[in-house]
Amino acid sequence: MAVQAHAALEADIATLIRISDKHKIGAMKFQANGLLSFNRFMHLFIIVTRHSKEQFIKEQHKTLDKRRRAFKLKDWKTYEKILQHEVDIERFKYREVLNYIL
Repeated sequence: MAVQAHAALEADIATLIRISDKHKIGAMKFQANGLLSFNRFMHLFIIVTRHSKEQFIKEQHKTLDKRRRAFKLKDWKTYEKILQHEVDIERFKYREVLNYIL
């Protein structure tokens, strides 16, 4: 994770903690059924989505020319491999940010 992205993620986490302190919600914890409250889930979802998408877009730019070339040449096997690689990167970025937060 880049230094600037890491700093922005830390700022969002600090904001989430500040909001919970302001409303006297306390630390993030699971309910008795093993789930987070809807509001907590939405806060986490927004943070994870924003930061992982930013990282994914940076990675996607690296494969953009290869993907376009494969599409233009109708090389569907290569195109499929590139798309699968992009999907894998996106999953990895989501997991990376989520694991960092939790």
